[in-house]
Amino acid sequence: MNLEVFNFRAFKVYQHEKVMKVNTDGVLLGVFSSEKPWEKVLEVGCGLGYISLMLAQKDSENILAIDINPIAVKICKLNFLINPWHYKMKVKHISLHEWVQQNQEKIDLIVTNPPYFVDAFPSPNPYKRLSRHSNEKWVDELIYASSFLTYEGQIHLAYPFISSFYVEKKFFLHGLHVHKQWIIRSFRTSYPYLRLLSFSKIKPEIVITENLIIQSDDLTYTEEYKTMVGSFLHI
Repeated sequence: MNLEVFNFRAFKVYQHEKVMKVNTDGVLLGVFSSEKPWEKVLEVGCGLGYISLMLAQKDSENILAIDINPIAVKICKLNFLINPWHYKMKVKHISLHEWVQQNQEKIDLIVTNPPYFVDAFPSPNPYKRLSRHSNEKWVDELIYASSFLTYEGQIHLAYPFISSFYVEKKFFLHGLHVHKQWIIRSFRTSYPYLRLLSFSKIKPEIVITENLIIQSDDLTYTEEYKTMVGSFLHI
């Protein structure tokens, strides 16, 4: 199997052409979700597993990563085994729908970098179709999965800025409230392209909001971005 290596500060992951590679959106979601440790975590659509590894680095426990792509599960399992926190991490080839049918445990955090291209023309690459195209069922499945959250449990996800408001509305109608959000811009003068969202059953008094700009006009990373990801990336 032809594999590349991506080196984080505290761990490394193998990458494969048929699994979504390490990317800025996923790294930011890992940072967003690792601001505090979690006792029991479910990562949905884990891919290479690096978001789970970021959470493990920041002391989260009992991490289960799931994916419907068998190649992703194979690479994720390898990535867990070669890194320091393998003893508290598992990966399973199972859909969220199947997990919901089988699960009997409470979860503190569900984290996912979900399919972005809802009802878009599908990619000819079957593995990219698995990771980046959706018919909206994942939203309903996450809402269903939220019934397994502990009282203070949360769902974290990354989603394109404009489309995220539809997702927020649908979650709200099922009793899930935004209590933290990061709004991401590529450049200071560009429109936001991404929202990182934390949903909880508890309605907050105020939504905590941070705005992040990734690059300066000279195409170098901003100091705020470097500070944010510095625990994880050589940057």
